[in-house]
Amino acid sequence: MKVLIVNNGQIDEKFVKTIVERHDTVIAVSEALKKLMDLGIMPQIAVGNFKFMPQEDVDELESKGLQFFKFPLHKDKTDVEIAVLKANEMGAYEISLTGTVGTRIDHQLASFQLLAHPDISVPLKIVEPRFEAFAVRNRIVFDTEPGNLISLIPLSDEVTDIWTDGLSQNLYGERLICGLSRGISNKAVSPTVEIAIGRGILLVIHFLKRQE
Repeated sequence: MKVLIVNNGQIDEKFVKTIVERHDTVIAVSEALKKLMDLGIMPQIAVGNFKFMPQEDVDELESKGLQFFKFPLHKDKTDVEIAVLKANEMGAYEISLTGTVGTRIDHQLASFQLLAHPDISVPLKIVEPRFEAFAVRNRIVFDTEPGNLISLIPLSDEVTDIWTDGLSQNLYGERLICGLSRGISNKAVSPTVEIAIGRGILLVIHFLKRQE
């Protein structure tokens, strides 16, 4: 099961409608539920506190098959993390997040950190109109276009024995250290890129259109 989690950030109508069709289950996080419904999209699951929604509206949506998982406003996890754990619990073999970009930089950074969640072993990535992001723990190969920007950022204290193929500045068994900016703004030079690491967790941000 491929699960799409829609967060309450910036949502591009055309993009969301396209990626919804590629997933088996859609989870709306908090007020993203209203945004999806305004686009004519009914998710299967909604996660949040939903104090913004009258109870009669909740009851009506539940009668139509929407599952609500309500949590208090103050808790130890963000609604997005709860949604990711719920998708994993449901048996998802791939989880995608969108709507992660917005005015709250703290929530945006937390979404990137979720890619390294210790309890999630299935592929987990962020997908947005202009970029995608994922964490590498071992090896990954992905499609791109020559000229696309690709940034490599350690999510652990350091990432060792990094080997890349298909980048303008390939790494050959090298190390990236958290806090240093060496891995920013590399470029693809082939239609596919391969990245392998020895130890650590490496965040890969792949810009889907050429950035100057």
